[in-house]
Amino acid sequence: MLQGFIALCACGRRLNVRYAGKGGLYPIYECNWRSREALAPQDCMSLPSKTLDHAIAERLLTAVTPLTVKLALNKL
Repeated sequence: MLQGFIALCACGRRLNVRYAGKGGLYPIYECNWRSREALAPQDCMSLPSKTLDHAIAERLLTAVTPLTVKLALNKL
């Protein structure tokens, strides 16, 4: 859902999505810049996308209401 938009790592880089599990069914957000550049033995950060996607979707659904959509469209 958020590939390329999230920059949560200590290094400030954007998270990438990697698909794990049989058939690639489990997306994982990760920052692998340090390990890819041979600057560290492991990824900077890695977490299942389900946790983060759920939290952000919840926030989005509370922020986007019929009233906020109407106000946004009236400004156009």
